Amino acid sequence: MILLDIVMPGLNGFELLATLKCRPSHRQIPIVVMSAMGAESLSRAIEYGAADYLNKPLDLDHLLATLERIISAPSTRTPLNRLGLDT
Repeated sequence: MILLDIVMPGLNGFELLATLKCRPSHRQIPIVVMSAMGAESLSRAIEYGAADYLNKPLDLDHLLATLERIISAPSTRTPLNRLGLDT
């Protein structure tokens, strides 16, 4: 799982999200986007393939519930060898 902020120096979070979702080796990794930018960035993040979106400032209980839900989902249980991460 990747936690991704939208506002970063250089490459913005939307560009990185799009890049990761285009790579077969990263496509199945769930990405949770975090931002204080509001509804427009939520729509864009979901359109680009984010698993979820969290508003900043983050609420710790909501963050933990979101992470637990995503980790528990059967679709996120990709074997490491399919991700190219096995040794």
